[in-house]
Amino acid sequence: MTRIFEAFKNNDEDIRIYAMQILVEIARQEYESIEFFFAQLCNITADGARGEDEKLGVQGIEFWTSIAEEEIARTKKGSLVKGYIS
Repeated sequence: MTRIFEAFKNNDEDIRIYAMQILVEIARQEYESIEFFFAQLCNITADGARGEDEKLGVQGIEFWTSIAEEEIARTKKGSLVKGYIS
């Protein structure tokens, strides 16, 4: 995760967008593990949404949408929900 977070400091817009896309996938596949990086994820996605790069902002919103979808699916299954959204 450290390398992914470092990618957001890169000046190359494409690298930052790819890093955010990776975070979206991590949100989908490693839901339980993101709690250890929650503060950093909040900061990175918020910065992306507030920034001038619309593509990066869209991916930041997609990250939270993925979390919400995962929590809905887990609630329906009766699985453990961390409550990142609620």
